[in-house]
Amino acid sequence: MGAYDINWSANLPAGYAATYAFDGAAAQTYIQSAWVNRVSQRGALGVGVTTTLTITYTSSAGKARGDAQTGAVSASVSTGACSVTDTQTLTTIRAAGAISKYQAACTVNPDGTITCGQSTADPVNVQPCTVLRYDLVALNNGDAPLVQASIREPLSSDLRFLSVNAANLGGRPVLYSSDGVVWSATPPAPGTAQLYAALDSNGDGAITKADTLPPGGSLVATVYARVNGVGCAPVSLPVSEVNP
Repeated sequence: MGAYDINWSANLPAGYAATYAFDGAAAQTYIQSAWVNRVSQRGALGVGVTTTLTITYTSSAGKARGDAQTGAVSASVSTGACSVTDTQTLTTIRAAGAISKYQAACTVNPDGTITCGQSTADPVNVQPCTVLRYDLVALNNGDAPLVQASIREPLSSDLRFLSVNAANLGGRPVLYSSDGVVWSATPPAPGTAQLYAALDSNGDGAITKADTLPPGGSLVATVYARVNGVGCAPVSLPVSEVNP
């Protein structure tokens, strides 16, 4: 079967776009163009040989999660009356980011380590020089990858940032920033006014749209800061915590 011995057609529901690729060839916007491209790269389809069609559907912005539509692909030979149609149910999936924040008040030990109380979502009592630990957890509760998942923590002017440690439970790298533009594997220096932690899922040392947090994935950051005060006891950096 040559480039024009099989006629392909596709029926897309409103609000959807698609690309088509046969047998790993370059994807095309039109299905017949994808078939012509496949034949030009691999030759005609021989007797008894199968071909694999990969379709990537994209729904328009604003479609509700779970919205279901029907798409169809048809193929017919140029001679004879042989034709076949395959239908697919297209269900919209979406990422659903959520973040939780907990805090605990800590005391500074004589050796500079700290001992923190139990984390809580409720306010905690502080005084000048109190060290605070913030536990921030970002989750993807949806059924699609969350693009450029990050945590941002703007610190009050009453606090001085001490250190941060972030981790992805999937073991992928995490990068840090003080402005959300320049990223590094090294956390910002103490005293930074705000900080970001983002998942570098492909490990390329940059935060781009190629970095995604999968459904059910999480990004966790532990931030230490101190309430401004006079004559505060020194804290070992990076912060070392002694479990209470």
